[in-house]
Amino acid sequence: MALVPVWPGEAQIAFQYITNGSGILVGLLFALMIVRLILFVIVWGSSRGVYHFWLLPNINDDKLGIIETFKPLYSLQDYYAEKERKEQRKKRRLARERGEVSSSEVTSATEEKRGASRSSLSRGNDEAQGEEEEVEGVPPESKKDI
Repeated sequence: MALVPVWPGEAQIAFQYITNGSGILVGLLFALMIVRLILFVIVWGSSRGVYHFWLLPNINDDKLGIIETFKPLYSLQDYYAEKERKEQRKKRRLARERGEVSSSEVTSATEEKRGASRSSLSRGNDEAQGEEEEVEGVPPESKKDI
């Protein structure tokens, strides 16, 4: 910046455009973050903390490329449903580790998964059973023992 007065006129104008352009981009990024926050607070407050809405949820992820940063456009999550599913998985995992899993718990979990897979028309029965094994995290060999 100290040598700007000695630069030719065209270089000074280019430097000014680059500086102003980068300042505008940073300003737009901050404005986007503020808009995201306002939308989140509106949805979160109107749903009393149940739903979390994010516009451009991957915008702050450093590991993604430029195109992947803008995909998906938005995300809407039901906080309590996800929290409940995680707690159930954790309880089942801990029970399996302790050997406290009864056959009725495995049967009821299997029936719940099958009921959910029957209600979805887009998947086949074989795919739903494969997902059931992955979600529960129990290998097929240990299911036979239970």
